[in-house]
Amino acid sequence: AKVYVKGRPDAEYVLTAVAGPLLRVKGASGVCVEGLHFRYGRGNGVEAQNCRGFVFRDNVVENFGGTGVVCNGGKDCVLEGNFLHALGYKAAILNGGDRATLTPSDCEFADNDVTDTGRSRRTYSHGILISGCGVSVVRNRFHDLPSSAMCTPGNDHFIASNIIERVVLESDDQGGLDVFG
Repeated sequence: AKVYVKGRPDAEYVLTAVAGPLLRVKGASGVCVEGLHFRYGRGNGVEAQNCRGFVFRDNVVENFGGTGVVCNGGKDCVLEGNFLHALGYKAAILNGGDRATLTPSDCEFADNDVTDTGRSRRTYSHGILISGCGVSVVRNRFHDLPSSAMCTPGNDHFIASNIIERVVLESDDQGGLDVFG
């Protein structure tokens, strides 16, 4: 529903009752989601659970109360070329592989533009949280974030050629790249 306020004809307020993600994929293989615009929800925008070969490419994810894209327990998953912004928590969570055996997930977060996260939770609302084993984060732009660009617990991650600017604007005890564990 759209609500207009008297005296502010150009202001637009959008109310949503959508609590869950607009897209949820579980246990699928070979799924590609490309060129879509996901907007407005109280929770996470997109969730992929235990998927193999899940590709999320050239999409816009904006105005969600939770995390933009959550890919948990994946193998060979790719989040590429997306614009992720105006989110209540993180832009993305990418978790896969097995730390105990050092089996890599071969998941990748590449060529994404991440901005304006942490609207509901200002601290520890990283641009992306990668965990597990063997996740690559390459050629992304992280900017204008209240917290870190990346948080990277886990093993054998590959991080290269990212642009990180104007981050940790409203937090402390963090850096552009937050590494621990």
